[in-house]
Amino acid sequence: MLMEIDWSALTDGVQPKIFKKGHVFYEQDEVSDYVYIVDKGRVALRIFTTEGDARTIITLDAGCIFGNLSLFDDRANSCRAVSVSDEVSIFILPKPIVIKKINEDMALMHNMLLESNRVNRILTKQMELMSFRNAECIVSFYLMHMANLYSEEHADGEDGHRKLTMKFTHQDIADVTGLSRVCVSNVISNLMKEGIIEKHEGTYILKDTDALHAKARV
Repeated sequence: MLMEIDWSALTDGVQPKIFKKGHVFYEQDEVSDYVYIVDKGRVALRIFTTEGDARTIITLDAGCIFGNLSLFDDRANSCRAVSVSDEVSIFILPKPIVIKKINEDMALMHNMLLESNRVNRILTKQMELMSFRNAECIVSFYLMHMANLYSEEHADGEDGHRKLTMKFTHQDIADVTGLSRVCVSNVISNLMKEGIIEKHEGTYILKDTDALHAKARV
């Protein structure tokens, strides 16, 4: 599970704003005047090539902060930040206020370091997967990651059966992992044939988390 970080020093007294899916908070290489904290929903950070190809670097959930890197180097943002759930609730904080509070509150600075550490670990794991692991390992790891964040015990009562509570497409996985949609579909199909996962009414059920864990090699 993601570590819970207390951002109340920044959000107390601030009313979050609601945005629909596809809202862009800032563009790649754009200088933003704000720092953002996810209250509810998900935001993806994506990079684009000059040819228009896109790669999702990381998906942020409730309690995550973004737009904060430029607080320390005063440079443009390196990714596009876009909402990817049907509705997101976001705290929007002017950078001068955030800087002032960080300078006055050591606990808040500690939280900033914790968040940076968490993101660095996720990015390092992604680099390892993309550099040294095959497609089956990458997709299995992603499914395990999703189960850790968005799952509940399946109603059939069988030990180890987890139902993913968030729906996603093969293209969603492809965007995050850098694999092709066809490749992701083939891996998912094989996992279903092996009885490790199944799909019911658009929702995936992990029937053998131990086997999936072994394929993810984590």
